[in-house]
Amino acid sequence: MSVKFDLILDLRSGSVGACAYAYEKRAKVPTCLFATRIQIPLQREFDSERGLGNLAAGIKLALDVTRKHVPGHPRSLSVIIGTPWYLSQTRTVIYKGEGPMNVDGKLVGRLLDTEIDSFTKEHYPNRPVEIIERVVMKTTLNGYRTNSPYGKRARELEIIFYLSMMDKVLLEMVRKEVAFVYHRSEISLHTFTFAAWQASRLSLIRDIPNLTFVDIGGEVSEWTLIEENSITESVSFPLGAHTITRDIAKGFNIDLEEARSLYAAYLEKRTSAAVDKKIVGILSGVGIKWATYVSGILQKLSNTRILPSQYCVVGMPETTRLFCETLDSPLIKSLDLTRNTNSCFLPKVEELKQFFVETVYGKPDVFLALEMLFVDKYVSML
Repeated sequence: MSVKFDLILDLRSGSVGACAYAYEKRAKVPTCLFATRIQIPLQREFDSERGLGNLAAGIKLALDVTRKHVPGHPRSLSVIIGTPWYLSQTRTVIYKGEGPMNVDGKLVGRLLDTEIDSFTKEHYPNRPVEIIERVVMKTTLNGYRTNSPYGKRARELEIIFYLSMMDKVLLEMVRKEVAFVYHRSEISLHTFTFAAWQASRLSLIRDIPNLTFVDIGGEVSEWTLIEENSITESVSFPLGAHTITRDIAKGFNIDLEEARSLYAAYLEKRTSAAVDKKIVGILSGVGIKWATYVSGILQKLSNTRILPSQYCVVGMPETTRLFCETLDSPLIKSLDLTRNTNSCFLPKVEELKQFFVETVYGKPDVFLALEMLFVDKYVSML
């Protein structure tokens, strides 16, 4: 017997997640009917072309498993894209007229289209792309911020907007896999950083307008600066959870799957004291790598602004803890770039359960829980 449900498909560099959810009668929050996460093969050195093949297989498997548990076809399908499968940037447009000008949708649209064309030619010069998000973060007229610029006159218009896009080859692959299982190609696209930040802002960090939002991915992590509840900078760095696995594999001279299993055993306290000592040393080395990249990002950003001391870090629990320890390292502390001591907030599934109903087979991880909240609370308001 089929049920009416909505579906989220989560694409990350090391895994594919799926979450089917429905709205019970008189329920104020969605019920998660089924959730799964499929790990995709880890490469010795990440290659995006090879990674696309692994991703396609992961999508098919995640959708197949979901359909077996939740029969029928979804009413809507939201695809959340994680790094490195998209490219994003916050861009600033400043337009000055010879005299007072009328600000309207046509003017703003023309300015944004020009910036998008420039961004596309710079990063995807010979490949077709799909715009995922084009969201105005901040608008000022004659130096004063406004939430309703249309219909007003000004000599100077400044627009800060968040732009994200993906390769159309990847998009068509996703649509093909969705169509194969559900006989539909209609999907809505969102980036994980934007979705997770909005979900957190609407639920767990409502009273923190200035912070740094960090998504710890598998291959690539995303560093996003939030000022006055607006995305003002986005920076990617090529380190993530897979860095730990690769360094353990190298340190113990074992293959990647053995390293993944060994690290899991270490986290579950099932390894010997000698192994524990060696892994602690490896993790210390990973922390130094992260601290080096983070210090570079902080120094670059601090040239133009005062950095917030609050961090919201999303990832697997063991990875986010290690990253937050990195923020407390001597190298980062020596920079002294924030007014206060750095503090980390780590969203947890337990805290998000007030926004959905969990079931026997519907136990989403933190990524899927945030995405479900985003679609339920943010997308539904658009």
